[in-house]
Amino acid sequence: MEKNLSNILHYDGELYLLSAAFATHLDGFGTAPTNLYVGMDNRKIIEIEDTLAKVATQEPKVSSYKRQALSTSKDFTLIPDERRLRAEVRFEAGHDMDLVSKYFIATTASGSRGGKLLVSVAMKHERTLFTNDVLTLEITIGLKDDRDN
Repeated sequence: MEKNLSNILHYDGELYLLSAAFATHLDGFGTAPTNLYVGMDNRKIIEIEDTLAKVATQEPKVSSYKRQALSTSKDFTLIPDERRLRAEVRFEAGHDMDLVSKYFIATTASGSRGGKLLVSVAMKHERTLFTNDVLTLEITIGLKDDRDN
């Protein structure tokens, strides 16, 4: 069986993948979920086999923490020339929070039941959020040829 063959992702294919998960108002590309949710956690290592059930055990355990909803129809901006989507999310600490070192996008607002872990990112610096701290994350989703600089 042949594996790892070079391929071409055509422009319409790229728009299809971006539009199937996000409501970009492009016709003929599927229906997006209403929201996706950004959370933070303190896993030691991000692994491809990670699940939302594993991540949920590593989220901050204070009552003021909650995953932040991003509306797929309002919060993401499609930037076609750059082949990406962009959004910002803010975490405001109502109480001191546990150390966090990763953030992730999931399909559920809390826990893991019925949800999927879509992507995880290691923060450049782990961080403890104290009462009234604000952490703003820029989420960029796109497809890139690994030969692009």
